[in-house]
Amino acid sequence: MRARRRRQDGDFSEQRFRDTVNAALANSVGNLANRALNLVFKNCGGALPAAAADVPTAHPLRAAAAAQARALPPAVRLPACARKGL
Repeated sequence: MRARRRRQDGDFSEQRFRDTVNAALANSVGNLANRALNLVFKNCGGALPAAAADVPTAHPLRAAAAAQARALPPAVRLPACARKGL
C-alpha cells in the first residue's frame, strides 16, 4: 500500500502484502530487541539480572515485588500461568 501513488489504482498482490507486513514486523521486533539489549547494557552492566526462581524466598526484594504486584490494577496484572516461579 505504501508503494501506491496517490489517485492511481494499486497493484495488489497477496505476496507483496505478506512481504510488506513481514518486513514491518521484522523491523519492529529488531527494534524491540535492540532497545532491550541497550537497556540491559546500560542498566545491568551488560548481564541479565537473576531469574526470579534464583532469588531466595526470604529475600526482601521478593516481598517488595509481591507487594507492588498486588497493588497493580487487575488490567495490568500478569495472568496466573505467567506468575509461576515468582
